[in-house]
Amino acid sequence: MQTVQILDETIVHFGEGRLMLKTKPSAKRLKHWATRGILSRRIGRRVFLDFCYDGGSPCTSLEAYDRFQRAVNEEAP
Repeated sequence: MQTVQILDETIVHFGEGRLMLKTKPSAKRLKHWATRGILSRRIGRRVFLDFCYDGGSPCTSLEAYDRFQRAVNEEAP
């Protein structure tokens, strides 16, 4: 498992997801991806969105969202 320094990236609070992220996910959907993940059938494993809490509010980063999308869509080896 790799450690990601999400606070060194461009922070996006879950409530701002519709405004700042490409696919306009809801805050509820972001929280689901962060806590429960999504099963990538292509690679056969669950993928999670990196997140942290900022003053009690969950947030992610633009870079973490891009990593998440790439991981979900990557091909099996």
